Amino acid sequence: MSILRDLVYEAAARGVNFNLLCEKAGIQPDTLNEAEQMIDWETAPYLWDHIVDLNQDEFAGLHMGQDVRPSVFGIMGHLLQTCRNLQEVLEAIVKYGNT
Repeated sequence: MSILRDLVYEAAARGVNFNLLCEKAGIQPDTLNEAEQMIDWETAPYLWDHIVDLNQDEFAGLHMGQDVRPSVFGIMGHLLQTCRNLQEVLEAIVKYGNT
């Protein structure tokens, strides 16, 4: 949910109607800040379609990605910032993933 929350808020910051985006994506706005909240796996891919449709920018993902910080992705973002290469990232995930 935390990744989707950041996508929704970033899209809203770029002019997408927040409430309409949540409605189209089937997301309850009050659940966006619940880190443990689970959503249907189908929501994420279609969220991008809704963002593009509402923003009328076929490169919305690219434009939004310009401002996203790796920390948005939690431990994965931290590993991407601190490991020297992808192999180290994957090894750290395997080693510490269960914690």
